[in-house]
Amino acid sequence: MRSNRDEGRKVGPRRPWSGCSLGFALLEILLVVVILAVIGGLALPRFHSALQRQRVEAAAQRVISDLDLAQRQARTTNAAVTVFFDPLGPRYAVQGLAHLDRAGATYAVDLGQQPYEVGMSFSAKNGANAVVFDGYGQPSGDMRIELRAGDAKAVVLLDPTTGAATRE
Repeated sequence: MRSNRDEGRKVGPRRPWSGCSLGFALLEILLVVVILAVIGGLALPRFHSALQRQRVEAAAQRVISDLDLAQRQARTTNAAVTVFFDPLGPRYAVQGLAHLDRAGATYAVDLGQQPYEVGMSFSAKNGANAVVFDGYGQPSGDMRIELRAGDAKAVVLLDPTTGAATRE
């Protein structure tokens, strides 16, 4: 028996996909993936360059802070504190200052490791690979420390008269 609702309508098998789209076509999905890949390809070099600049900036700030810490430690204890720069790698150590994590160990920093991952070179007019802060906080000489990662570069200068470390 037919109801009043069915009158005037064609009754037959229903087709689930007729008249409307319930999803995306493969072509549409591929087009979106290609567009995202192009945008990602353009953004990746800029992101990498920004990451290198950030690493160099953080490493430069670390070196400045540690030189300032060594100078303050020398003044506070009225004893010499030496900062040794490793000629073989991007490392330095502060003799006369205890390591923050390991009791009895010398305070040492490896800028070639996470989170910095930078290269380092240094030079001094006297040719030394260390700077000594005397009991008054005066350095034994000047120091020029260059930090680099890829194209990013930062230079830290140690003033021989005041002992202040600054960015070039």
